[in-house]
Amino acid sequence: MLLASMLVGCGVAAADQSQPDWFKDREVLPACAEVDLDQGEMVPDSAVTCLLEGRDDAGRELVVRSPTTEGDPIHTYYRQLPGVAGLDVITDATQDQNGSVGWQWDTCPDATSLRDVGECSVKAVEPR
Repeated sequence: MLLASMLVGCGVAAADQSQPDWFKDREVLPACAEVDLDQGEMVPDSAVTCLLEGRDDAGRELVVRSPTTEGDPIHTYYRQLPGVAGLDVITDATQDQNGSVGWQWDTCPDATSLRDVGECSVKAVEPR
């Protein structure tokens, strides 16, 4: 338990029993700095650049924490796979008291940035 607490304190989340297997078993990618947004804030350009630079090397993952309108936290994992166009977007909305989906994994092959993800398709969904 102490090790799990230490890992969480260093920014590395310990495996959560409520996480779907497909999330826990995802390919590990180099991480960009995590972003905590307040209501109405946008992801900083530096974080977007970090993520998209992963296309040409080992890939990247960017974790963004943002509130719903009611203030519930949503965690979004933007994943740039190495050598692959577009993005994978994994959303953890398990703490959204007004939502119906707990986890969702979308693939967005036409994404050019976080602000323009284009058409996405649902790869996996886990209800709350």
